[in-house]
This record gives sequence, C-alpha cells and structure tokens, in this order.
Amino acid sequence: MAILATDLFTLGANFLEQSSESMDKKDRSTALDEKGDVACESMTNNSDEFSNEFKYCGSDIKTDLGSFLTTFGAPSNSKLITGIDISFQAGQQPTVSVRGLQYPTAITSIQNADVSAAVPSSSGGVTVPTLTGVTLGAAASPISLNISFSLNHIPAIGADGEVFTAENTTFTAEADAEYLGVPTTYDTVTSWTTDSYGESDSNSDHDRAKWTGHQYFDAT
Repeated sequence: MAILATDLFTLGANFLEQSSESMDKKDRSTALDEKGDVACESMTNNSDEFSNEFKYCGSDIKTDLGSFLTTFGAPSNSKLITGIDISFQAGQQPTVSVRGLQYPTAITSIQNADVSAAVPSSSGGVTVPTLTGVTLGAAASPISLNISFSLNHIPAIGADGEVFTAENTTFTAEADAEYLGVPTTYDTVTSWTTDSYGESDSNSDHDRAKWTGHQYFDAT
C-alpha cells in the first residue's frame, strides 16, 4: 500500500495534500417482534463525509482559495463544503483543512456565503498576517492566527429515507490570534466581534497577548 494522500476537493496546485479521510455513513432502522428480537432492518440516510488537510505553498491564500471562500457552502467537486480551517504559525507554511459531505442524490444548488473578507489579503509563506484594525507597535509581533469557517447544514429526508433536499444557514467565522509582546491596540478588530482578549507575563518568558473573535455572513 503506497503512502499517498488524496486531494478530495481539488483545491489547486498551491495546496499540497497532507492527509485525507472519507467515511460512508448510514442510519439503522429496525423493527422488533413480539419477543423483542429484530424482525427486519433497513439502512437509510446514506451519506459520505470527507476531510482533507493541506499545506499551502503560495503567496496569497485568499485569492488561491477562490470560490471556496466566495461561495462557502456551495458544492465543489460534487461535495458540499461544510467547514474550512486556516492556520498561520510563525515560521511554518500555512495549513488548510476542508470538510464536506456527499449524498446519493446530488444537490447542485444550495445557500452559500462570501466569507472571504475574514481572511487577510496577500497572506502566505511563513509570515503570520495581522487582522485589519490591529496596531502592532514596535514591541509586538503576531505568532499565530487561526480562522475557522462553519455553517449549519440542515438535510431533509424524503419518502425513501434518503436526503431529498437540504439548506445551509448561520455562516460563521471564528478566529484567534496570539502575539509576542503586547500590541498597541488589538481588542477592536475591523468587522469582528471580540469574544476575549488579554495579556500574560512571567519571569521566565516574554510577554504575550491573545485575542478571540467571531463574525457572521449572510447567505446568498
């Protein structure tokens, strides 16, 4: 068996697949007889779930992700995209993880949202980007930034026990950032609602600051 990861979502040449996983899932429907033994059984609501992790080797992750961000939630390569995670760590190539699913009856059109505004422009390489609105100052440097996109996927079962249709709602981005040193301002970030922020110091390490926040996007 060859050591090989598969690109299940066709992200593009700058995204190098690190791992891939697919899983077939069904629901079990049973009926018991008068003694409580199983008299019959059917397997319904079939779906396939997929996930991929990639390393990014380009210079503009926002542009290269393209429609995965501008139409987040829409079908891609016959799969419905339900989650994307982007991770920047100082001195490392960015990591992108994608999650999705597929039904036996293809859903070709579904609600999606343009979430691209949550990703800093021209982000790539081993440098951690700074979110808009943050003023670093001379004493601080970003050392990590993680952005996660999620949605509420609501399938509806038809007469045969399989998914007949589905809708996507509540498109959300969540982010967390960590800084070496304390930025001049970092608690108010453009377009984001701050969930938490704070600083730490010690007698054995440099000062650090952390921030978490979220934002919502309308479906189209």
